[in-house]
Amino acid sequence: MRPTPPPDESALEDHLPGPCVVHPEPVTEYPGRNLPEELKDALKERFERLEQEQGWEFMIHLAEAPGIKLGGYPSWAQDPDWPDCQTCGRRTEHLLTVASWEFDGGSWHTWLPAEDRPADPQADVFTIEPASSAQDAAGVMLGDVGGLYIFECRTCPDRPIEYRFDCS
Repeated sequence: MRPTPPPDESALEDHLPGPCVVHPEPVTEYPGRNLPEELKDALKERFERLEQEQGWEFMIHLAEAPGIKLGGYPSWAQDPDWPDCQTCGRRTEHLLTVASWEFDGGSWHTWLPAEDRPADPQADVFTIEPASSAQDAAGVMLGDVGGLYIFECRTCPDRPIEYRFDCS
């Protein structure tokens, strides 16, 4: 394991992320806001049945996992804004999200790691440990609970990078 590099001397203390550890966890997520309208319409009855039978809303509990993640789909706070590659003009692919929070009030039922979930599904996860610490584990706040999305062009040999930022 490599030692942690010292912080930049010119950085303000509240502009640095807090120390944390990484526990990668593979998850399955689906496009939500990026789901084509015709497919969304075709699946509408299934989404309604899922909510009636399980109490889960597709957009909150199954689509676009929130939080800091590698790959998957951006969990946009605003309208989706996929960048095109400056070199070839093709749409880039999502590589990384750096998010302010790991989950919100509704999504914790599916996206909060099992070991951090409260036993009571009606619990206030914002006040009960370890859930409340897990929400903001890295101590990052981008704008008003925003996210930074990094994209890459996997077609171009030099794999150019683009980014987008949004906040709620």
